[in-house]
Amino acid sequence: MDFNLQPDTPEISAFRKEVREWLAENMRGSEHLRWSARWSTRENNDEYQFRRQLANKLGQKRWLFPTYPVQYGGAGLTLDHQFVLETEIDRYGLPLGSIFYTLARLVAPAVLKFGTEEQKMEFLPPMLRGELAVWQVLTEPQGGSDVAHCLTKAIRDGDDYVVNGQKIMVGHHLPRIVSGLWSAPIPQGNGTRTWAGSTFPRIFPASPFSICI
Repeated sequence: MDFNLQPDTPEISAFRKEVREWLAENMRGSEHLRWSARWSTRENNDEYQFRRQLANKLGQKRWLFPTYPVQYGGAGLTLDHQFVLETEIDRYGLPLGSIFYTLARLVAPAVLKFGTEEQKMEFLPPMLRGELAVWQVLTEPQGGSDVAHCLTKAIRDGDDYVVNGQKIMVGHHLPRIVSGLWSAPIPQGNGTRTWAGSTFPRIFPASPFSICI
C-alpha cells in the first residue's frame, strides 16, 4: 500500500512557500524558547507573550482559522491550505490549534453552527483574529469538568431557556476580554438529557484569580 502524499499542486506549492517564508520571519526571537506545554498560561512569561503575539499575527493574516468564511474572519481556504499551515508551523514545535491559551477550536465551530447571525458577527471575527480568549464552561464546584455530573440545567420557558446553576472559571492571568460557551443539560421527559450552549461575553479587569461565573 502506498501511503506517499501526492505532490503539491502549483497553487498549494506557492502557498507553502509563502507560509514558510512568513514563519521564518515571524518566528524570529523564539529560538531560546522551550515550549512548556500544548498551552502556555503564564502571561508574564516570554513564551506566553510570544505565542499571543504570534496568534494575533496569524489572525491578521486570517490563517488562525483558515477554512472559516471570510465574512467571519477566516480566509475561506481549503483543507489543503490548512494542512500546509499545520505542517509548516509544526516544524517549529507548535500546533496551529493552540498557539495561545484558548478553546476557540471548540467554541468557534459551535457558534458557527448554532449561533444567530448577530452572534456570529459579534464573536467570530475577534475570536478568529486571536483577540478573544474563549472557553467551553463545563467546570462546576461539586464535580470539576465531569460532564456526566453537571448540575447546571437549562429549563425551557416559552421561547427561552432559563439557565440555573454554578460554573467555575479555573483561570489564569486572563486577558481583558473573555467569552465563554456555557454548557448545560436540558432535562427530557423520558429521563434523557440533551445539551444547550449559550455564548456570553464577560469583560474582566486583569486578575490573577480564578473567576466564578
